[in-house]
Order: sequence, then structure tokens, then C-alpha cells
Amino acid sequence: MKALKSGPALVLVSLASGTVLSIYLSYILGLIVPANISENLLFSIIQAAFISFVKNLLMFFVLLPWWDSGRTLRDIQAKAKRRPHSAADVFLRSVFALTLCLIFNAVIAVLFGMSGLEQSDASYTAVDIISMALVPAVIEETSYRYIIFGCFSKYGADLSVVISSVLFALSHTTPTAIAYAFLCGLVLGNLYRRTRCLSACMAVHFLNNAILIAISTEILKP
Repeated sequence: MKALKSGPALVLVSLASGTVLSIYLSYILGLIVPANISENLLFSIIQAAFISFVKNLLMFFVLLPWWDSGRTLRDIQAKAKRRPHSAADVFLRSVFALTLCLIFNAVIAVLFGMSGLEQSDASYTAVDIISMALVPAVIEETSYRYIIFGCFSKYGADLSVVISSVLFALSHTTPTAIAYAFLCGLVLGNLYRRTRCLSACMAVHFLNNAILIAISTEILKP
């Protein structure tokens, strides 16, 4: 019974139920929302944020307060305390992490003939920067680096980084995206492990996605 109240069990229950619920809500929204509304840019951002929140975070927030009498939540908060790193150190580590993620994308582009973004021939807008870069950065880093890393941290930092990276990768849908997400998950996991600075992970995640979107469209062309 104690195993059912462990951090790993919380992660599995939360992600499984969140994924099922997000799929169901996406289907329902597709049925009930009129086409003129669903094509609205603001609605697209709100819907993307809502579905991502339901998939990655909602069930954690529902379960965390009473799971294991709140001990799991207290453990996560304790593990999230920042180490005494200077702002310069966090910045340099973040730049290095971003560079690695972009290098991995280039390697995957060479090996598979496409970028980790998976849609290099698409046309992107400023709305996509928000829905595909900013929203995932905030929600996914909170889920995979803060909560999931914290849930597994008692088994060791190395294992926590690997497990959170695997789960992060599995939240994607295509083989190349999964491979790229796993590599970037390792980078972001180690960044969080070294700095305990969630905002740094969010910034790297956002900039990485935004750069990939920008180089895949006409945004940078005069």
C-alpha cells in the first residue's frame, strides 16, 4: 500500500490520467467549438495552453495536496531549493545548455533529414511562438523538471534526470521528436540539477523552441 503512495506512483497516475483527459477534452472541443472561434488566434493560444496544462500538470495539482499526506509535495519543495550559484554561473550554464540543444537539433536534422521541430516546411507566426515555445516552456518544465524530478530525486539525481527525460520524450509523438526531446531533457535535467533554477530551464526551453520556429519560417528574412 505504501508503494501506491510513492512519488513514482504519483507520476504515473498523474501522467496517465492527464493524457487520457487531455485527449478527451481535445475531442470534445473539436466537436462543440464553432469553426469561426477555433480558427481565432487568441483561442488557439488559450486552447493550446489549456490542453497542455491538463495533460502535464492538472492531475499533479489535484493529487499532490493529499498524496502521502502531503509528504511528496514537501519533499519536492525541499529538493527544489536553489544551491548557492551566482547569476553569472546560472547564465553561463544556461547558454551552454541552449547551445547543446541546438547542436542536437542539427545532428538530428543531418541524420533524419529534418529538424527536431518536425515541421521544417511549415509557415509559422508570432502566435506559434507563444503556443509552441512559451506555453510548453512554462508548463513542461514545471512538470518534468520540478515535479517529476522532485518525485524521483530520492533515488539519486542521475536517475531523476534520466527518468524525467524519458517521460518528457514519451510526451512527444514522432520518433525524431522523441529522440530530440530525450536529449534536450537530459540537458535541461542537468541544468536544473546543477542550479535548481526552474526559470533558467524555462528560458532555455523557450529560446530553443523559438529559435527552431524562427529558422523554419520566413520570420528572419527581410
